[in-house]
Amino acid sequence: ITFDASGDPVAVGPGTDGQVLTSTGAGSPPAFEAAGGGDYVLLYTHNASAATWTFNSSTGVAIATYGAYVFVLATVFNVSNDARLQIEVSDDDGSTWESTGYQYWNQSIDQDGTVETHLSTSDSEIQVTTGGFRSATAQGGLSGTIFAPHNGSESGKSFMTWMVSCQMNSGYDYMTTWGGGEFNNAVFDAGGVDAWRFSVTTGNISGTMKMYGYK
Repeated sequence: ITFDASGDPVAVGPGTDGQVLTSTGAGSPPAFEAAGGGDYVLLYTHNASAATWTFNSSTGVAIATYGAYVFVLATVFNVSNDARLQIEVSDDDGSTWESTGYQYWNQSIDQDGTVETHLSTSDSEIQVTTGGFRSATAQGGLSGTIFAPHNGSESGKSFMTWMVSCQMNSGYDYMTTWGGGEFNNAVFDAGGVDAWRFSVTTGNISGTMKMYGYK
């Protein structure tokens, strides 16, 4: 029971599972509506060992709904030591994957303060780390976040930024890497990037990666 604008009691229906009682403004009784959420919506989780992990419309990508996507990596592993995490993109929902036009840079600092830089102005994929990371599960894998805004067309370039941590295969040092990548808009159809594919340079990728849509 609630009250209307005149102060008279009004019965409000029970609503459905997950709804909350919400004000509908001055002069009208409240109503049960969907609970307000945060800006991030979990769309899909990859956690099975595979040659690639693909995110497209079948896993929740909705370009018209979300302005950006966030990929959260939790203990991602490579089958073989010294493999790198790499990213490819598509403009046709993953039917074909772009093999040219990638530019990226990344920089790492290890536990001893040593800084390394890795970059390319023209590559067949984006490489996220400055070097290969260890495959042993005891070493914690690779964890971090990758942010991919969507420009909604081919008229502007699409960027990705990231920060990840892992144990590098060379010297076994623990490193934190940050960087950015750019997709050459000249290779895209109207609508821009609508799919991402993650893999490692050697063997299968495993662990957990979650994709969130950002409104």
